[in-house]
Amino acid sequence: MVIADLKAQLEKSRRELYHILDMMPEDKMEFRPGGQAKSAAGILQHLAGCEAWVMELAQKGTAPFPPPDPGIDCTDKADLKRCLDGIRSQTLKGLDTMSQERLAEVQKMPWGEEMTVRDLLGFIPQHDVWHAGQIAYIQTILGIMDF
Repeated sequence: MVIADLKAQLEKSRRELYHILDMMPEDKMEFRPGGQAKSAAGILQHLAGCEAWVMELAQKGTAPFPPPDPGIDCTDKADLKRCLDGIRSQTLKGLDTMSQERLAEVQKMPWGEEMTVRDLLGFIPQHDVWHAGQIAYIQTILGIMDF
């Protein structure tokens, strides 16, 4: 994967996430489907924090594990999108400075697995899409959409 491919994946995954998010009513953003499950707002806060954490790990080779709470308190869609867009902007800037050599480096993850930095960065768009599916499922539970 080259940087241009990753950027295209990031754009597509964010577009898919926002498509699902745009169908979620503002007054349902804090609905939790049960137990300790995250709300749509909580999922988006998690996405923002994880993306920043993955980029720190990719750029510095180390990051605290487990990732710290991102401390994102906003819950309305507009604020959450601004936060996600700000993190994504930082991600794209970081990618612009990353060399092909760094992408190919094998790095030991905090959980013990070894992977290339390229594979680590590929987690970001996958994570977006996976959590878009969670938000879609919450919408199904609420009767908003029947996917």
